[in-house]
Amino acid sequence: MIVFNPNLNEVPVKEPDVLRATFLKNEKILKPRVETQKIEGSENYIKHGEYIWKNFVEIAKAKTIGIVAHSRGGDNTVHLVSQFHKDFKERVAVIAFTDSVHHLSIFDSPQVRKFIRKNAKNWVTSEFELGKVVRESTEFDCIRVSAGHPKHEYTSGVAINSVFDFLKTQIENFQSSKSKK
Repeated sequence: MIVFNPNLNEVPVKEPDVLRATFLKNEKILKPRVETQKIEGSENYIKHGEYIWKNFVEIAKAKTIGIVAHSRGGDNTVHLVSQFHKDFKERVAVIAFTDSVHHLSIFDSPQVRKFIRKNAKNWVTSEFELGKVVRESTEFDCIRVSAGHPKHEYTSGVAINSVFDFLKTQIENFQSSKSKK
């Protein structure tokens, strides 16, 4: 299991030289300026994903990979499908998006669009019960189902059992199809 953290792109050079991290002034909270430096290989979320893929996933011995991508992680995952398509075709069995903000367009290759449509599902915010189809798959996206909650930050936690059932089924189907070849 590898957990990406594409939101952490810089770290403080040193701790702030103050006793408390925040000050109250005119009822506003002011934070002291802290000098930061970019994390090499993680300067932004796209570079972070590519760095992790090249330095950990590509060299891993895993023959079957399942991905869970939340929010902007979905956009990163679609980028990785495009950049590492051969590896995805050979080893990635499934992508479970949870309220992903990814998008596909005519600028994405037909192979990438097909891969997402065939191998992914997106659990989205919704008032509907968990798993109810919110939108069928299209030429430019995978099926969207209800995460069973209307709040973005709760989608992964509320849908976890449904997501893991999907991962399990897709991985079993992927491995079965590989063993027949």
